[in-house]
Amino acid sequence: MSDKSLMNPFVFGKIVEEPDFCSRADLAAELSSCIGSGQNVVVFGHRRVGKSSLVFNTCREFPARLPLLIDLFFSKDSAMFLEYCSNALFSFNNRRKGLLEKTLVALRRIRPQVEMDPQSGLPSLTLGAGSQSPVLLHQTIEDFFDFLGSEFKANQIVVCFDEFQSVLGYPAASELLAKIRAKVQYHKFPYLFTGSDRSGIRSIFIDPASPFYKSVRPLEVQGIPRGDFQPFLERRFSTGKRKVANPVWDDVFALEVPGDIQQMCAALWDCSRAHSTIDSTVLGRAYERIFAYEIEGFRSLLMNLTALQIKVLKRIAAVGIDDIYSLSSQQLIGASGSSIRRSVGALVKKWILSEDGDELYFNNPFLRRFLMTTNI
Repeated sequence: MSDKSLMNPFVFGKIVEEPDFCSRADLAAELSSCIGSGQNVVVFGHRRVGKSSLVFNTCREFPARLPLLIDLFFSKDSAMFLEYCSNALFSFNNRRKGLLEKTLVALRRIRPQVEMDPQSGLPSLTLGAGSQSPVLLHQTIEDFFDFLGSEFKANQIVVCFDEFQSVLGYPAASELLAKIRAKVQYHKFPYLFTGSDRSGIRSIFIDPASPFYKSVRPLEVQGIPRGDFQPFLERRFSTGKRKVANPVWDDVFALEVPGDIQQMCAALWDCSRAHSTIDSTVLGRAYERIFAYEIEGFRSLLMNLTALQIKVLKRIAAVGIDDIYSLSSQQLIGASGSSIRRSVGALVKKWILSEDGDELYFNNPFLRRFLMTTNI
C-alpha cells in the first residue's frame, strides 16, 4: 500500500476533478443553473485560471447528459473544426447505439474516411483532399449541427467548445460563425463556449457586428480568492506533514493564476521533506526545479525572437508594461517608442504576452521570473 504522505497532491496542466478540484460554489451554481435551463454560456478568463475544470466538474452534476468536449486550440480551419467535432462525438459510440453510422450519414456530403485509432481504440475521422471546398465544408458543418439537434433531446447532451476564439483565425471565419449561430440558437440543449483570449472572445460575443452578439450569458472566471484557496492548499501540504511559511505564501499568490499556483506548490512539495517548514530557501529551489523542466521551452521561444524583442521582453519582466514606453526604457533598450510598440505586438502574436485592454501580462509567469534572474 502506498504512503499518501509521500505522494505529491498537487495537479496542474490538465482538467482536475475531486479531490484535486478547489470548488467555486458561486460560479458552479450559476453555470449549473444555465445548463439545467438550456442557456448558452461563454466562460472566459485568463489561461490556466480553471475554466475547463469548472466546466467539466459542473457537467458531472448532470450524469445523464453526454458532455461533448471539443478543444479547438490547435484547429486552423473549417476542416479541422469538423474533424474535432466529429471525433469528439465518436467517443460516445459505445454509449449510444448507432451513433457512428448516423454521424457518417450526416456527413455524407464530404465522404469522410474513418479509421480506428490504435491507441484509443476509438473511430477517428479524417477529411480527404476532395473535401476541402469551403462552401462544401460549411454546408457539412451545418449538417453536423442539424444532426446534433435532431439526435439529442434537451436533457441528453451538453456541448462545450474550448478555446472557441480559435475560429477567428479560420478562412471565412465570419461566415462560419454566422452559420454556427444560426444553428445553435434553435437547440434546446446548452452550448458552453470557453476561451482564454479575452480580446477574441469579446470580438465574438460582445462586438455588435458579430453574429453571436448578445446571444449567450457571459460568465467570467477569475483567480480563486486567497481566503478560499490557501486553506485548500494548506490541507494538501498537511497530508505530507509540511507547512508553508507566510512570506512564501505571499510569493506563491503573486502568481495569481490557479494553475501556476498549483505548479509552484507541486515544486515546493518536491523540494521539501515531511515534518518541515517551507521557507525562502525551499522557494528558491522550487523555482530552479521549474526552470529545469521548462528551459527547453524557454530556449525555443527566445531563439525565435529578435535581439530587440528580447530586450523589450526583459524590460517588461523587470518594470512591467507601464514604464516600457518611457524615455528611460527607450534609452536602456536602444530603440524608439514605435519600435518598442511593434516588438510588443510581435510578442503578443507569438503568445508570449497577452493583451487585455490596457493590461499586458506574461502567458507564463515563470518565464518572467526566469528573465529576471538569468543573463541571456
